[in-house]
Amino acid sequence: MKRLRQSAAAVAALALLMYVCAAADARLTLHGRVTDENGLPVGDAQVKLEVPGGLAITAVSDDAGFFSLPNLSPGEYTVRVEKPGYFVLANQKIQLAPDNAEFTFTLNHEEEVREKVDVTVSENRIDPTSMPSTAALSAKDILDIPVPSSHDLQQSLVAMPLVVRDNSNVLHVPGRATRRRCIYWTGWT
Repeated sequence: MKRLRQSAAAVAALALLMYVCAAADARLTLHGRVTDENGLPVGDAQVKLEVPGGLAITAVSDDAGFFSLPNLSPGEYTVRVEKPGYFVLANQKIQLAPDNAEFTFTLNHEEEVREKVDVTVSENRIDPTSMPSTAALSAKDILDIPVPSSHDLQQSLVAMPLVVRDNSNVLHVPGRATRRRCIYWTGWT
């Protein structure tokens, strides 16, 4: 009787070992679909699956965009999908598992963008050497300009006609040479 129990335990252990080995070597089928950017099926797309070790398995999608690649081990794979008239989808990583064996790949149509631009010049060109009008502000007018700091002359100068501040935060006063721009105003507070 004791020998029978030992034999039964050995058979059970062997069966468990065979089940674990079979589960570890489970083979999967990758089911997929190739669509375009509008969700429409893309037929005759070549799907290339790079398996570990450098080998590649290929399939071609049917008219409904479906394909399948059988007899695969669980793990990470790199997918490449291509068809003439579409941009290539390359280096797409997927993780194949028993609960994750269906994938959809989207190909985008190749498009050539062309645009025509007509550039015209106005007869009323701006002449940088002339000023259309001039205006003057008194010291009191400058001090009464509403700015964040009433004691900062640089803040007040931008409110004067034709005085501008460039992207480098430098003031430009009209009628002055470029090399002499606002050197006299820098640092006044």
